Amino acid sequence: MPPTAPLVAPILLPNGSLHFAVIKQDGSALDAINTLIAMPEVREEVLGDLAPGYVDSSGWALQTVLKNEAGRTWEDEELQAIGTGMEA
Repeated sequence: MPPTAPLVAPILLPNGSLHFAVIKQDGSALDAINTLIAMPEVREEVLGDLAPGYVDSSGWALQTVLKNEAGRTWEDEELQAIGTGMEA
Protein backbone atom coordinates (compact mmCIF):
# COMPACT_ATOMS: atom_id res chain seq x y z
CA MET A 1 0.00 0.00 0.00
CA PRO A 2 1.45 3.43 -0.92
CA PRO A 3 2.43 5.56 2.10
CA THR A 4 -0.19 8.18 1.22
CA ALA A 5 -3.07 5.74 0.68
CA PRO A 6 -5.90 6.20 3.18
CA LEU A 7 -6.86 3.58 5.71
CA VAL A 8 -10.45 2.33 5.58
CA ALA A 9 -11.48 1.38 9.12
CA PRO A 10 -14.62 -0.73 9.56
CA ILE A 11 -16.65 0.45 12.57
CA LEU A 12 -19.52 -1.46 14.13
CA LEU A 13 -22.12 0.83 15.71
CA PRO A 14 -23.97 -0.16 18.90
CA ASN A 15 -27.07 -1.01 16.85
CA GLY A 16 -25.05 -3.55 14.82
CA SER A 17 -24.71 -1.59 11.58
CA LEU A 18 -21.34 -1.43 9.87
CA HIS A 19 -19.84 1.84 8.62
CA PHE A 20 -16.43 2.70 7.22
CA ALA A 21 -14.24 5.62 8.25
CA VAL A 22 -11.54 6.72 5.80
CA ILE A 23 -8.59 8.12 7.74
CA LYS A 24 -4.83 8.65 7.31
CA GLN A 25 -2.65 5.55 7.70
CA ASP A 26 -1.30 6.89 10.98
CA GLY A 27 -4.78 7.95 12.13
CA SER A 28 -6.11 7.21 15.59
CA ALA A 29 -9.37 5.75 16.89
CA LEU A 30 -10.44 9.32 17.65
CA ASP A 31 -9.87 10.25 13.99
CA ALA A 32 -12.15 7.38 12.93
CA ILE A 33 -14.82 8.42 15.45
CA ASN A 34 -14.67 12.06 14.34
CA THR A 35 -15.03 10.94 10.72
CA LEU A 36 -18.12 8.92 11.59
CA ILE A 37 -19.85 11.58 13.69
CA ALA A 38 -19.42 14.01 10.79
CA MET A 39 -21.67 11.75 8.68
CA PRO A 40 -25.35 12.77 8.97
CA GLU A 41 -26.55 9.19 8.40
CA VAL A 42 -24.43 7.92 11.31
CA ARG A 43 -25.61 10.72 13.62
CA GLU A 44 -29.23 9.94 12.78
CA GLU A 45 -28.65 6.21 13.25
CA VAL A 46 -27.01 6.69 16.65
CA LEU A 47 -29.34 9.38 17.96
CA GLY A 48 -32.50 7.73 16.66
CA ASP A 49 -35.71 9.50 17.66
CA LEU A 50 -34.09 12.33 19.59
CA ALA A 51 -35.25 15.80 18.66
CA PRO A 52 -34.04 16.70 15.13
CA GLY A 53 -32.26 19.74 16.57
CA TYR A 54 -29.73 17.44 18.21
CA VAL A 55 -29.00 15.63 14.96
CA ASP A 56 -28.41 18.85 13.03
CA SER A 57 -26.40 20.68 15.69
CA SER A 58 -23.26 20.10 17.68
CA GLY A 59 -25.33 19.64 20.85
CA TRP A 60 -24.08 16.09 21.38
CA ALA A 61 -20.77 14.30 21.69
CA LEU A 62 -19.24 10.99 22.66
CA GLN A 63 -18.40 10.72 26.33
CA THR A 64 -15.34 9.05 27.72
CA VAL A 65 -16.07 6.49 30.43
CA LEU A 66 -13.48 5.84 33.10
CA LYS A 67 -13.35 2.84 35.42
CA ASN A 68 -11.44 3.20 38.67
CA GLU A 69 -11.30 1.47 42.02
CA ALA A 70 -14.15 2.29 44.40
CA GLY A 71 -13.14 4.88 46.99
CA ARG A 72 -10.30 6.28 44.90
CA THR A 73 -9.20 9.72 46.07
CA TRP A 74 -8.91 12.26 43.26
CA GLU A 75 -6.54 15.20 43.18
CA ASP A 76 -7.90 18.52 41.88
CA GLU A 77 -5.40 18.50 38.99
CA GLU A 78 -6.64 15.06 37.89
CA LEU A 79 -10.25 16.19 37.87
CA GLN A 80 -9.39 19.30 35.87
CA ALA A 81 -7.45 17.20 33.35
CA ILE A 82 -10.46 14.94 32.78
CA GLY A 83 -12.71 17.91 31.97
CA THR A 84 -16.24 17.00 30.95
CA GLY A 85 -15.27 13.69 29.37
CA MET A 86 -16.90 14.87 26.15
CA GLU A 87 -15.03 14.38 22.90
CA ALA A 88 -15.86 17.01 20.32
